[in-house]
Amino acid sequence: MPQSPPPPSWHKSSRSAGGECVEVARTETRVHVRDSKTRDHSLQFDHERWRAFLSSL
Repeated sequence: MPQSPPPPSWHKSSRSAGGECVEVARTETRVHVRDSKTRDHSLQFDHERWRAFLSSL
């Protein structure tokens, strides 16, 4: 039976204040993004698209 991947390790910005922030987690194949107040849903991006998004900022 194949092992399931470990759950993502979520990180908040050091500039986060009052618990209202975006959290990001990286896995081997995806970058997950979620609202710290709504942790049951996340957006998922492949690494290439995530890098493109960051470079556009």
